[in-house]
This record gives sequence, C-alpha cells and structure tokens, in this order.
Amino acid sequence: MRRSSFLVDNQYTLLDVADIVMIDPIGTGFSRPLGDTPGTAFWGVDEDARSLTQFIRRFLSQYRRWNSPRYLLGESYGTTRSAVLAGHLQGANIDLNGIVLVSSVLDFQTIQFPPQAIVAYVVNLPSYALVAAYHQALPAGAPKDLQAFLGEVEAWAVNEYATALLAGSRLSSSDRDRVIQRMHEYTGLSPDYLDRANLRVTSPEFRQELLRSRSLQVGRLDARFTGPIGQPLDRTPIHDVQSTAISSAYTSLFNAYLREELGYDGVREYTPSGAARPWNWSRQGDGGRGDTPNVAPDLARAILRNPELEVLLVNGVYDLATPYFAAVWTMDQLGLPPELRDNIQRADFAAGHMMYVEEDLLPQWREALSAFIRRTSR
Repeated sequence: MRRSSFLVDNQYTLLDVADIVMIDPIGTGFSRPLGDTPGTAFWGVDEDARSLTQFIRRFLSQYRRWNSPRYLLGESYGTTRSAVLAGHLQGANIDLNGIVLVSSVLDFQTIQFPPQAIVAYVVNLPSYALVAAYHQALPAGAPKDLQAFLGEVEAWAVNEYATALLAGSRLSSSDRDRVIQRMHEYTGLSPDYLDRANLRVTSPEFRQELLRSRSLQVGRLDARFTGPIGQPLDRTPIHDVQSTAISSAYTSLFNAYLREELGYDGVREYTPSGAARPWNWSRQGDGGRGDTPNVAPDLARAILRNPELEVLLVNGVYDLATPYFAAVWTMDQLGLPPELRDNIQRADFAAGHMMYVEEDLLPQWREALSAFIRRTSR
C-alpha cells in the first residue's frame, strides 16, 4: 500500500513508556450516538464526563487493565474535561496516577473579557509582554534577561496593575498615567491606545494592534505567527493565522493516513474539530455561571480525595488562546494544603498551543511526559 511521502515514523513516541488510548468523544472523530439518542445527551461538561467514564470502565474490563497505572492527557478543552472526568472516575472507584494538562483552561474567566473584568486582563498581560519581546516591539528593545523580565511583569500584573483595575474611576490621574506608561513599556502598545482602551486590552485586540504599524496581525494559538492584518480599521482579527497555516495540512494528512495506510474504506467522514453543539456549560450549583465555567475546584477535590494524584501542567508560552500565566494563576487558586502543592509540576515550552508540532521540541516533549509517567507509575 502506498504511503504518503509526508508521513514519517515518530521516533519520539511514548509507546515504550505507556499504552496510548485516544478517545473521540461523541460528535468528534468517527464517534456518533447510537439509535435515536440525541447528541445533546453527551454534549455538556458533566454529560461528556459521564459518557467517557462509561467508556473507560468498559475498556478496563474488556482489555483486563484494571491494575495498570492510569493517566489522563487533555489539551485545551481536554484539560477542562480531564479535571471533571477525574472526579467522575473517582465516583466509579477508578483512581488515577496522573493527569497531564496541555495548554490548560480550567477557569474560563481567565480567557474571557466581559465589561469590568479584571482577572483576564491581569493574567494575560505577561503573555502580551513575551509576545511583544519576541516581535521586537518593546520600546526599550529586547530584554537582556527574558526570564527576569517576565518575573517582573508577572509581579507587576498581580500587584500594581490589578490594584489599578480594582480602583476603577477612583484611580488618580497620576497613578493612571504611571500604569499606562508601564503597560506601554511591557506590551509595546502606544500610551494613546492604552488610554483609549481604559487600561483594558483584550487578547484579540492585542493581536490586532501590536504590529498594526507593520500591517501585520499575530496568531492566537501561536503568537509567533504573523499574517496580513486585513481591514486596517478592524479592532480584532478575522481569523487565526497559525490555525489557518497548519489546519488543512494536518487534516489532509490524517485523512490520507486513515485511507492509505490503515485501509479505512467507510463512508463516514472524520470530524477533526467536533460537531458537538450546542454545548451545555451549566452545572448543578454553578450559580448561573454556565457561560463562564470554573472546573478548577473539580481538580482540587480530585487531589484532596486522592493525595497520590499528580498533575503535569504543560504550557506553550506563546499561546494566546490559553495563556501560560492564566494556567499558573489557576493552579495557585486551588486552595491545596502545603503538603499537596508539589503534586502539581510545570513544564514550559518555547512554543504555542500545540508545542508538539515543532520537531525541534519533540525531544523535550517526550522527556517531560516520559519522566512524569515513569516517576508516578511506581
């Protein structure tokens, strides 16, 4: 059978460390509801976790793997899913050795920018600074010590910047001017723009504004990517230049792999991004916050219930979809006792949302995951 010339063996596979079971939840991949069951029976935060719990129980029994070490790895919404699923699995007497959260979002207030919001602006600011430094857009030039610079920005964001936003209209003119100047130094955005934005710049606005003078926008999933800005007066980008750059290639090659190498000849099409809509974001007792879910308490409860459960937080620092500092801040809010805080380890990559797409980073990717699995499976 002919193999695509673009398809190569993965020399960084984890199959020598662990078996990999990839699950397509209902409405993704080839998974569809059976019979007359509507998709909405599975499309929700807890509905999704319940169906996956059922699948995992059946898998463990069918393949006689009940005594094997068990892990979840989720990316993006998959991290939301993993936090909720861990609790559902515990309710079915299935404990986990570890959870890998890749490009994490557990508390959605960290990535949403409603009026008068504070948290999202604070936890996104360090990413703005890092991206501005990468694109040589900082007024003072590239920082001599990038890590020290980021530490400075992170500390300023959660202290002086957060205080200024909390003050609102009570912020004095002199303090406001000082905050604008510091934001200019950290983000590369002009003082005039920051003044008109009232100290609040959303992630889409930042992506559109940072390189506007060069007629470029920056990517959402990986802010190192740039593309034409489109309509010069638009406040936000009309697409994500990184996603546009790679999505077709990945979809095409995977479909070729299914048919040319695996021999799939069915009529059902593989759904790469999912058709699971409408999604039920509401949860019992969420106080009406269904549009801004926070599943971080689910993860905290899972760790408290199983103190042996460990978490690996994997961040791509150029990711503006799920910013690295938002994920770190969320972990800091779990309220874990001191003896359990070390259950959460962190691995940062000089990459975007999908750090594994860069071949040069695959050795780091393999090392981070294999070391975590080996250590926690004993």
